[in-house]
Amino acid sequence: MRIACVAGFFNPVKTSIERNCAQQIAERSVVWIPQVSSGEFNHNLLKQALFDAVAKGATDILIILFLLRGFEYQRTVVESLVAEAQRRAVGLRVRIHSTFKNAQDGAGVVKLLKEFGPKIEKQYPGDLAELSKWITSNHPQTIVLHPRAERGASKSQFENVTLIYQAIDLLGAQYHAMRTTNVEEADVRRSACIRRLQELGLELTQSISASRAGQEGDEYKVLYPIGGERKCLLDLHLKKGSDRDERYCLRIYFFWDDDAKKVVIGWLPSHLDTQAT
Repeated sequence: MRIACVAGFFNPVKTSIERNCAQQIAERSVVWIPQVSSGEFNHNLLKQALFDAVAKGATDILIILFLLRGFEYQRTVVESLVAEAQRRAVGLRVRIHSTFKNAQDGAGVVKLLKEFGPKIEKQYPGDLAELSKWITSNHPQTIVLHPRAERGASKSQFENVTLIYQAIDLLGAQYHAMRTTNVEEADVRRSACIRRLQELGLELTQSISASRAGQEGDEYKVLYPIGGERKCLLDLHLKKGSDRDERYCLRIYFFWDDDAKKVVIGWLPSHLDTQAT
């Protein structure tokens, strides 16, 4: 696992990183450490990022550091944090790069990141028995798993369990980021979501129109908030495969809760029925 921390640079560098390393930002293999009002980088956030990386099992860490004139002593602070990280994880390799002359050199930082190759090799459960707990642990602020979806998961015949978790990760990270973005970052986050869909071989489409859903009773609806009486339409889905053999055909039906800013997953991983089927 290779994790990079970028600290002390001005915001244009952050924009360059998000444009060129959106996937790594989403998975937190690249961590942006902002400046504080004094011009120093945020020591506490760098400390947290380093020790989080150690806890995750990082083998290599790159710290790209910009030191404003008069703040050169901060390198000593970083070196002390690195020493503690290496004490906690014997064999951890850490490199500090602090030779940048311009705090707005986004192209230079991106080049260094590309050469380093940040990557998190995420491990997923081997079955869906703990799906609800896994979502609570990994995406508590972005995803709601409806009880109906839990029931669907318990009956799953889909053979590629890892892909189900990867698809849910996409909804909780890249898709959520795209839905909650500001105007300045919209294109970057949309591109990151599209790229991740392509990597996984998934399509994101409308599941059914509102008019057609009305012909299907409650098949495409769930009660939400959970325990309430309002029926919400599962109007979107991630999909892979057109064969209706449930071993090879994946569907994850959901809707966007605009008030809570969360993805609500209402059914997975098989097709929902229609009158035509």
